[in-house]
Amino acid sequence: MGHTAPARSWLLKCEVTPHVPVLDRQHQTKGKYDLSHFQYDSERDSYTCLEGHEMPLRRIRKEGRIKSYFAGKDTCGTSPIKKACTDAPFQTVTRHMDEEARQTVRELRDTASCDESRRRRKKVEMLFAHLKRHLGVKRLRLRGLKGANEEFLLAATAQNLKRLAKMVPC
Repeated sequence: MGHTAPARSWLLKCEVTPHVPVLDRQHQTKGKYDLSHFQYDSERDSYTCLEGHEMPLRRIRKEGRIKSYFAGKDTCGTSPIKKACTDAPFQTVTRHMDEEARQTVRELRDTASCDESRRRRKKVEMLFAHLKRHLGVKRLRLRGLKGANEEFLLAATAQNLKRLAKMVPC
């Protein structure tokens, strides 16, 4: 997930609409139940499985900003739906600490403003990709902010001259 989820949360706190796509892997479960089969209770900070068993918060990995929830072997081992739920001794459900921001961005994904933002961003990103692939600007060689600015302006000027030359009829 990288650092985009905290950035999304920060943007939402600043009342900026984030049009950064969410990488979702919640349905990659190899045929087992996915996250939609579990009910989250924000007041108790726990999940409930289809059998009605509570899965309390058990572990927090701060470096990945991930919370893990599970009930235990004794609860899951006797469940009649265990085979459809998991192959492990017990089911573990993970939740990102910035899940509310991720859900807000998922809801914005199919809006007209997000589509427009995606189209505009693609134009800019294609120019950066062209600089990298065709003009060989894979990394900046000059030091400092001033050097990087000068080198990038020179590369952008070369790119614009190349595009301009294609527009002029021969």
